[in-house]
Order: sequence, then structure tokens, then C-alpha cells
Amino acid sequence: MYRCTEHMQPQDNRSYTHYFSTIRGQLLIGLGLIVLLVLITSLIALTGQQAVMQQINSTFTKATEERDLSLQVQNAFLMAHQHETEFLGHWRELDRDQSQHLVQANHDYLDEARTSLDQLDALRSLEMTPVDQALADASSALRPRIEMYEQTFLATVAKIEERAPPHGLEAQIQVTLQQVELRTRMLDDPAIHVLALQLHTAMQAYIFTQQPESRVAVESQLKLLIDRLQGVPDDEVLLRDVQDVQSSFIVLVDIDQEIMHNSPYAVRMYG
Repeated sequence: MYRCTEHMQPQDNRSYTHYFSTIRGQLLIGLGLIVLLVLITSLIALTGQQAVMQQINSTFTKATEERDLSLQVQNAFLMAHQHETEFLGHWRELDRDQSQHLVQANHDYLDEARTSLDQLDALRSLEMTPVDQALADASSALRPRIEMYEQTFLATVAKIEERAPPHGLEAQIQVTLQQVELRTRMLDDPAIHVLALQLHTAMQAYIFTQQPESRVAVESQLKLLIDRLQGVPDDEVLLRDVQDVQSSFIVLVDIDQEIMHNSPYAVRMYG
């Protein structure tokens, strides 16, 4: 029992590492750092209120500005996340303009967060107190997290564009399958045409659901059709087309798994 636990530990560590490289992982780290930023600026405000009378006005004003800016960072980051969630959850129903609007809005709100961080850094004096130093450290730690979050999101957007119609991998597979259907209709063996039709139906089900059982059905139909075509003489083009569909489907599944891992709707879709 103990040995099994020891063997599983490296996999758990890899899972945590992979999780924190995703959009959700970067978002969690970023929000944690923002909460730290707000707490530090609130502490600065409290310290300012307890300062000596001759310094209280300037100290409290500065502390209030710092706290307001840290809240602006938090609000901008949350708005960026809202638009990222909207895109990842509904990209299939969105047209090109709607998709571009959500991606651009995510970028714009992250720029707002970066601007607020710049303004927050500009408020620091040359002789920093320990609390000022803690604020500076939190700000410095947050900046690369915002960059990593944005780059992870943009990478996922690129994967979706690689997959989605009208020119993505999904459309290429559909065109090839239509050609396969036409060519199998002219064969002497009608069973091969039936297999091609069944493959197309299974592929349609996978494309619109990405469910594991649909993926298994496509893989099964591909194997059946390829095995049957290998016994058909003088039709290497047809066999090559189906093998191309098989290769493209493997790539499509890999893309979908990456999209699914970053999507807030992954639990709902894949249970």
C-alpha cells in the first residue's frame, strides 16, 4: 500500500506542474498575488492612520491611492478573465468579429492592470518601509504572472483557430470525408460505402461534442474502413485519403484536449 503511494507521487507532482501552466493555473496564481497586493495596501492605509500627526495627511493620501490602484489591478484582471471565459466557453457559436472582440478585450484589460501596477510602483518613495518593500515584491511577482496568463490564453486561441471552421482542420477533414463518400459509392462493394457513411456520422458527432465515446467511435470506424480498403486493388488514392483523415483526426484530438484542459466548461463537458 505504501509502495503504491510512493510510485504515484511523481505523477501527482507532474499533474500540479501541468495545472499551473494552464490558463486556470495562471489565473489562480495571479488572483492570489492580487489579493496579497490588496492586503498589503490595506495595511499601508492602517499604518498611515496610526502615523504621527504631522505626517498623517500625506501618508494616508498615498496609502489610499495605493489601495485604489491595487483594487483597479484586481478589477481589470477579473474583467480579463470574464472575457477569456466567455471566449473559451462559447467559441463555437461566435462569429469572427465576436471572437476578436473577446480576445482584444482580454488584452485591453490586462493592459489596464499593467498600467495600474506602473502607477502603483511610481508612488513608492526612495526610502521604502518594510511594508513598501512587501508591496514592491508583490507587484514584481504579479507582472510575469499576467504575462504568462496572457500568453497561455493566446496559445489556446491559436489552437482554436487551427481547429475551427471555415479554414481549420475540422473543415479539411469534412472535405476529405465527402470525397471518400463519393469514391466509395462507385466501388463494387457497397459495404465499404456504408462504412464511409458511418465514419462521417461518427466524425460529425465527435466534432460537435468532443465526447470520449465519440472519439472511440471515430477511431473504430477508421480502423474498419482502412482494413477493408487494404483489400481493394487499384485504389491507393482512396486508401490514402482515409489514412489522411486518420492522421488529421489524431491532431484534432490533441488540439481538443488542450482546449478542454483550459476551458472553464471542461468539467461540465467531460465530467
